[in-house]
Amino acid sequence: MSQFTENISIEKVIAHSIPEGRGSVDDLILSTSCISLNEDAKRALRQRLTQTMDTSSKSLMFEFTDTSTNSAFEKIRNSIVAGESDFIEMSKELARKLNEASRSSRIPACLMIIIQGTTGAGASAHKVLYILRAESQNGFKKVVSNNVVSLELIDELFLSKSQKMFKAAAIAVSADNEHINRLSSSFFKCLVYDENFVLGNISTSAKYFTKDFLGCEIPNDSKRKLMDFFNETKAFVNRPSLLNADQVRNIIDALTVEIRSESEIVNYNDFANQHIPQRYRELYLDKMREILGEQASFRKDRSYVEKMIDKRAVEFDNGVVIRYSAEDGDGAKIEFDEENSNDEYTVIKIRSRMKKYT
Repeated sequence: MSQFTENISIEKVIAHSIPEGRGSVDDLILSTSCISLNEDAKRALRQRLTQTMDTSSKSLMFEFTDTSTNSAFEKIRNSIVAGESDFIEMSKELARKLNEASRSSRIPACLMIIIQGTTGAGASAHKVLYILRAESQNGFKKVVSNNVVSLELIDELFLSKSQKMFKAAAIAVSADNEHINRLSSSFFKCLVYDENFVLGNISTSAKYFTKDFLGCEIPNDSKRKLMDFFNETKAFVNRPSLLNADQVRNIIDALTVEIRSESEIVNYNDFANQHIPQRYRELYLDKMREILGEQASFRKDRSYVEKMIDKRAVEFDNGVVIRYSAEDGDGAKIEFDEENSNDEYTVIKIRSRMKKYT
């Protein structure tokens, strides 16, 4: 289970109103007390956090690179274990920092919500701080009076199930660590959600939130992860007696298309749902979690796989191996004749004249 979403307990909640990016600093409204939520409100908030920060979503792991005295990391680290008065003051500093980062361009006004809580239990317990940046929507609520049903407009609606303009960060640290407010950044896990990640687009995501405000960047392990995803997926589908040859080719071709696509992130959960047969899907996902970790999304960096993507090898039981490049598509060079193949023979048509036999 995820250290960000398992058995969430909400302890403290505070909200601040952040003005439009180029608006007046005087429009920044800082709360002086925490919000008291009833159980229904806490339940709804927990659902929003779970839906957003779940490991199967397209949220991404980041690492803190700015750990200076005035960094968001310093304030976050202290906020995770702070008592109420200190939590309020630290949240104000984070709000000022987000407001400052937003002033780099005309960023829309938003509500900043900071939640102190815990997840898990026992050995898996974590201290967590959630930071949500939500822009307002409008909507209607039902009003019934004297047997008449009407609608009342709500101008500022936040954190609805269909919330679009929404960014969030969850910072977790194992609860069994002593003196959490003294630990280095390497002890903390930072998961960031941006609606642009859902579209597989990192370059257009709001760096004012991740870099300028949080002071964090995506870890430099993407090259290795993409190579492992590529190699382990091919190894999985080629397991003996698992899939037929046509299924194997289709999945590997889909794997190549996925890696070459313009999307900037890969989500192995999505790939499994789209391309792995249902009866083997959970087995495949277990393997991906073992190799790549619980977080299903990671950034594409093709440096290690660029020269491997288009290489194909057809290996037979008698030791014969045919290697070729599929950069122009399989059908351009080689064709598998399934209709005339059987358990004893595989019929392959090569679209070329033989050049040499040695």
